[in-house]
Amino acid sequence: MESMKLFKWIQKQFASWMKKEDEVQSLFLKELINATKRDKDDPNGHLTIREAESIIVQILLAGNDSSASTMGSAVAELARKPDMQIFLRENPDRIPDFIEEVLRLESPFNGHFRKVKKEEGITLHGQHLPKGTRVMLLWGSGNRDEGYWKNPEEFSIERENRRSHLSFGSGIHSCLGQKLARLEVKVVLEELLKRTQNIEIGQTSGKLKYLNSTFVRSLEKLPLRLSIKQK
Repeated sequence: MESMKLFKWIQKQFASWMKKEDEVQSLFLKELINATKRDKDDPNGHLTIREAESIIVQILLAGNDSSASTMGSAVAELARKPDMQIFLRENPDRIPDFIEEVLRLESPFNGHFRKVKKEEGITLHGQHLPKGTRVMLLWGSGNRDEGYWKNPEEFSIERENRRSHLSFGSGIHSCLGQKLARLEVKVVLEELLKRTQNIEIGQTSGKLKYLNSTFVRSLEKLPLRLSIKQK
């Protein structure tokens, strides 16, 4: 429901930006507007208005929900592992490795739909998928594939292939904001570890609950009990 409200707002705003293009300050928005005015065979690329609106929605959603979800998962993992907290306070240069393992085990997106584009289709594990077949790629499942990962259910920051997870996609579908996302989570963890002596899960009636969603992996809430360092 909230996503639909956002999309309708973007549609209204984009129509306004197109009418008042001279007042638009963002180079990104200007390029999107220009792309909708180009011919379909223009080498610089053409976008329909709907495609331009979808790109804006994608940038807004991907730059907020996924980063927040990863931060929550990372802090929850720290709270469950007091020894890891001590290690990372003493070795802050290993925080990026910790983040990669969080991304592997707790991918902020469970998966996305894709369509087979090859004319001849594609065969995966003996199953032929003709062109146009709609499939859902499960990043979270791939990140725990025992055929690729050693002890996939185990949390370890010592994995040599730790950056080979699928949480940021791959190829032409690689996440454009992955460097920013990693930096955001890194800064949050650095500051949290710097300012606390201990991080624990706060009062809860049981296991932490995740949103009931096919696509996203995000905690409903994360109660914490923090022991603040004395200055």
